[in-house]
Amino acid sequence: MGAVSRAASASPAAVEVVSRRRLAPGVLGLEISRPPGFRFLPGQFVRLSLGGLTRSYTLTNAPGDPTLTLCIRLVAGGRMTTRLVEIPAGARLSITGPHGYFTFRASPRRAVLASTGTGVAPFLAMARAGVRAYLLLRGVSRAGDLHDDDLLRSAVEIYAPCVSRSADKARSIPGGHRGRVSDYAGERLEPGGYDFYLCGRSEMLGDMIRIIDERFPESLVYTESFF
Repeated sequence: MGAVSRAASASPAAVEVVSRRRLAPGVLGLEISRPPGFRFLPGQFVRLSLGGLTRSYTLTNAPGDPTLTLCIRLVAGGRMTTRLVEIPAGARLSITGPHGYFTFRASPRRAVLASTGTGVAPFLAMARAGVRAYLLLRGVSRAGDLHDDDLLRSAVEIYAPCVSRSADKARSIPGGHRGRVSDYAGERLEPGGYDFYLCGRSEMLGDMIRIIDERFPESLVYTESFF
């Protein structure tokens, strides 16, 4: 993965919708055109504007791809959601960016990635860019919320989908854990020093940081709050 500038562009760039598809019941994948000269690091995001509304979405494509892809949580009744879920190909939008510093840093320590919900988005970009990690803890409410499993499994030694809702606890998921991301880390992750990358709800970040302080004090922690 080559080094690129982390400087964000303050001037909006015009883009067009290339395609959209439902990744999971509550997740939309949106493909947009790539502005000339746009460069980013996996883990960064853009601010997308449409009709006076602006929202931040993480890029999920590899840096060298000809188009940009975004992972969007569908919010019931959300003003941006209701527009994007039916937006046609060719519709015009604008973006600024890239923004953010939640990017992968090479290290002799093993990398542990932990996400909840659409917090998995930066890890999709990292996987497509060739990043390889030790463990991915992926928290979802239901088994049906999982998407892009094959890609993620190929990027880590251990892939652990953590399903928290009781209705799905009896399901058999390859490598799956019945419970929360923090349960797995507290009960099953062997002692040692790691680089933890945490992206998701603030509750998960807080639970994981407490566990890391108690069980893995020699580790480094990088966080991004993501809903």
